[in-house]
Amino acid sequence: PQCTDAFYNIASIYTGKDDYKQAVRYVNMAMDFAPSEPKLHYMAGLVYYKEEKKEEALREFKIYITLAPYGEHEGEIKGIIEKIEKEKN
Repeated sequence: PQCTDAFYNIASIYTGKDDYKQAVRYVNMAMDFAPSEPKLHYMAGLVYYKEEKKEEALREFKIYITLAPYGEHEGEIKGIIEKIEKEKN
């Protein structure tokens, strides 16, 4: 839906301004309409990762990989997942 794209775009703007609280708010609003949209989980993961919320980032990145195993950001995300999991051990 168009509202999903609008919320995603607003989240992108807030991410660019380093306002991660608002970015998460809008990406979650977008997910209410399209919970299976990989790019939303990618963005949520990045925002959480930038906020140092590693568990939340890991959850979102794993959802992204499940939804888009060969997606555009697959290599990048797998690298971040590996890094987070190494830090946990």
